[in-house]
Amino acid sequence: MTEWSENALLSDSYEFAMLQAYLEHEMERTAVFEFFVRRLPSSRNFLVAAGLEQLVTYLEGFHFGPDELEWLSRSGYNRKTIDYLRELRFEGDLDAMPEGTVFFPNEPVVQISAPLPQAQLIETRLINTIHFQSIIASKAVRATLAAPDKLLVDFGARRAHGGEAALLAARASYIAGFSGSSLALAGKVFGIPVFGTMAHSFIQAHRSESLAFENFADSMPHNIVLLLDTYDTERAAEKVARLAPMLARKGRRVSGVRLDSGNLAQHARKVRAILDAQGLQSIRIFASGGVDERSIENLLASGAPIDGFGVGTLMTTSADAPYLDSAYKIQEYDGQATRKRSEGKATWPGAKQVYRIAPARDYVSLRAAPHSPMDGVPLLEPVMRRGKRVAPPVPLNESRQRLREELERLPDALRSLESTRRTPYAVTIAPEILELAARLDASEASGARSLLRLENETGYPHMKRTATAIWKNGGKTGEGSLSTESGALSNASYSFLTRFENKVGTNPEELVAAAHAGCFSMALSSELEKASFKSDEIMTHATVILEKTSSGWSITRVDLDVTARVQGVEYEQFLKLAEDAKSNCPISRLLRAEITLKCQLSAELGVA
Repeated sequence: MTEWSENALLSDSYEFAMLQAYLEHEMERTAVFEFFVRRLPSSRNFLVAAGLEQLVTYLEGFHFGPDELEWLSRSGYNRKTIDYLRELRFEGDLDAMPEGTVFFPNEPVVQISAPLPQAQLIETRLINTIHFQSIIASKAVRATLAAPDKLLVDFGARRAHGGEAALLAARASYIAGFSGSSLALAGKVFGIPVFGTMAHSFIQAHRSESLAFENFADSMPHNIVLLLDTYDTERAAEKVARLAPMLARKGRRVSGVRLDSGNLAQHARKVRAILDAQGLQSIRIFASGGVDERSIENLLASGAPIDGFGVGTLMTTSADAPYLDSAYKIQEYDGQATRKRSEGKATWPGAKQVYRIAPARDYVSLRAAPHSPMDGVPLLEPVMRRGKRVAPPVPLNESRQRLREELERLPDALRSLESTRRTPYAVTIAPEILELAARLDASEASGARSLLRLENETGYPHMKRTATAIWKNGGKTGEGSLSTESGALSNASYSFLTRFENKVGTNPEELVAAAHAGCFSMALSSELEKASFKSDEIMTHATVILEKTSSGWSITRVDLDVTARVQGVEYEQFLKLAEDAKSNCPISRLLRAEITLKCQLSAELGVA
């Protein structure tokens, strides 16, 4: 890594402003911060933790040298702050999910317990480090799912967003299951296998393509992989078919050929036929040129005889999901839990632990909870104590193996590339966290409640909606009816069987789904109208997940799947308006469950 990548000034300036205020007001007690992701990108079913080793290395060497202190002094920070920073070393605790762990929204991935000024000051680099490699690992793993038995090589260095990004993308993709990288530095720094072929320029610099092939084979006898598409792919394959026997007589073997442009499936079939006709079945076909998991899946589904892929730009920039809605937020200070309450960005309070419970459930509880789920495996592990590692660095191959095992335990639908096949992976928030959040809200909201009463008494709009349920006889053997004041429902029957065994009839959760779908659709239409877009039709499917938790049955999640026909709106703007509608919909505000959103714009929208 470069000198600047380890510099303590790699931090937003407001961190130093807050630090100075903390020092002046003697706020140096222990704080707990957690890094987490609020929601999945629409094209991801899960995420992969990566970047922890670089974070630990950064914290181990965290200090301010004379040049940094002199610059801060010239920037206006006072003597007390400069003296504090001169002696500062990271003295906190770090707990984290090991690299290669699959994780989901609202789960702490990294947890820092340290004096408040320290925990605050490392925010920028912590997010920067974990965020980037987790993005790339989460993208790269999709290629391994699309082609589990193929050679996959990182080809993305030249179009990565800088040198550090190229190096760390090679590392993250290796954790994700790639076989190696084209980047030489990745081999030197991380011990990642390095692969290389040749460029078109090598062939163009020679008098003929055949001479280029011969010279390369002479110079690289143990790695003869020849590029075919500089001029004419099939004619180049014929030249390789003639050259290979000649090289074999010298004890040299052509191990592969590479395709980098055109119709890869069509070229691969023709090249395979040419090589096989000469008995060269051992020569493998390697493809590159703008491929990612989607194109790989399509190529293999078409039967293209391709043995490996060089995956470059689209992976190393995570082009379809280039950022995560991630955050690093304070959860406790001086032993007291705290909670951010901002609309759409509220946090669950308290230092937490995540337990993985087979087959497809995570349980988030308070770290100090007196007991944990008996069958749950804690995901946050001790990494640093008092600023020191508790164990040597984890080898990359162990992180690769961890991810392989995690993927094997995931439900099949989550391993699919299709987010439309996403099935609920329950992330249950423990009752004690819900209760703690409610107590914090109540302790801070007395003024807000008084204001709400005043507004209602002075005519602020408010409405009442009424429904009635009648239930007779026992729990499992009884039956009931539901009616609404409007008459839309009149003695609609429901029972234990309709609710828990999918028998004919309605159930409360189905009505919640209908209410949420209707509320969201109207809210989205309103958001579009405010932005001067006309919605011709909005169709929302709401799926309510009812799950038995340690405290009883709970609605733990609602999935909103919306398809809309809207005039003139771009997808990214539509997605933002849909997120706003999800946050502002009254039913969303009522529910404490996680609410996911999948959006699709359609030219034509049929009746579901």
